[in-house]
Amino acid sequence: MAIVAILLSSSVMINSVAFGPLSPGEPSLYAVALLVDDSPPSIRILTPESGQVITNLTVHVSWEVYDLGSGINHTFLRLDSGNWLNVDGRTSFDAHLLQGGQHNFTIAVLDLAGNQVRQLVDFIIHIAPDAPQSVNATAGASGIGISWAAPFDGGSPILSYKLFRGLAPGEYGSTPLATPSVAVYFDSEIVNGSKYFYAVRASNTQGDGPASTEVNATLATGPRPPDAPTELTAKLGMGFVSLSWSPPPDQGGGAIAAYKVYRTNVPGGNPSIPLVTLNNAQRYFIDASLVSGEYYYKVSAVNFAEGPRSNESSAFVDGIQPGSPGTIASLSLIEQRSAIRLSWDAPPEGASPIVGYLIYRSAAPYDPVYLNNTTSPSYEDRDVVPGETLHYWIVAENGQGQGPLSAMMTGTVLGSEAVFGNETLLLIALMALVVVILAVIVLMRRRK
Repeated sequence: MAIVAILLSSSVMINSVAFGPLSPGEPSLYAVALLVDDSPPSIRILTPESGQVITNLTVHVSWEVYDLGSGINHTFLRLDSGNWLNVDGRTSFDAHLLQGGQHNFTIAVLDLAGNQVRQLVDFIIHIAPDAPQSVNATAGASGIGISWAAPFDGGSPILSYKLFRGLAPGEYGSTPLATPSVAVYFDSEIVNGSKYFYAVRASNTQGDGPASTEVNATLATGPRPPDAPTELTAKLGMGFVSLSWSPPPDQGGGAIAAYKVYRTNVPGGNPSIPLVTLNNAQRYFIDASLVSGEYYYKVSAVNFAEGPRSNESSAFVDGIQPGSPGTIASLSLIEQRSAIRLSWDAPPEGASPIVGYLIYRSAAPYDPVYLNNTTSPSYEDRDVVPGETLHYWIVAENGQGQGPLSAMMTGTVLGSEAVFGNETLLLIALMALVVVILAVIVLMRRRK
């Protein structure tokens, strides 16, 4: 007996059909219609709704699945980009998240014929912030500076911080000492020789987060470190950030000996190692060779000891691109009459040939401002004033972008009076001598 199989794309029941013999004496034929299911299952996510804001770390997800063809085989659930979880036979699940922010669930359904479908729903978790990190308390000349790193915000922006102070560990009361909006505070209402304990909480629209680790500091009665520098400003340049600040209002028990600059990639950060230590006269710094990103800075002053850190200032840098030229290292400056001439050696060209150079100039040593460009490794600046002191920086450029800022060059325009000043005096002296000689000759002739 022969059997013929016929494949149908249909949702009808499978049937066996008998046919008579093709000729007398031959067996009958049977044809079997086999169902081919090419329709995927259907999913409907009931909760949460797309874009829903949830104020709890436990999220209830529920769904409906059905298949009109071969039937459901497996159902899988995934949170964000994690592992797939088999949830066969279930229509809901409680997920316990670790933190707030943007999240999503993906449900995947596979039927017995191998068809599958996925559906995603996104949602937002808003909870109170985490505890502030890296809390630091440092005694200065006239108070104690407290700073900390901003914590995870719980999915909604931090609105303020609550700083608590006590005279014993863990004893703060319910009223905060201050509610700053930034991750630094200077406590000047203290008594010399007393130890103070501090803790800080972050707050958003969902409330207050947990308290930070406790720190303490004592304002000494003898020589003290300086207060924090003030008015720290970060100014953005192409691939660099220029910083400037004012000295502390109180230098403490001795003259300022140095400044320390700190840099992080997170707001409110408190790194233990400074980016650079500068001499007491240099209240500026240019941070060059930066890649793209946000940078946050603080500064402290040092006499016999380091004082608290300044306000934080930040800048988003469109940084040095891979393949850009290297730093210009060999520079020279010639002070000319009513001009300043610059020259330099070409730096490593990077991924493509150097196409030109950008000239930066400023009257201040911390504020490079674009002046002009040139295709040759030299430049003569004639837009100057005799006697003026100017600072210069050079940047190389190729097809990939601009390289790092060079070291600074400083020069003073001589001017014609500066160049010929001695000759002029000599000429005046000679003329005076001639006048004296003529006067002597005239006087001698009269006597004769």
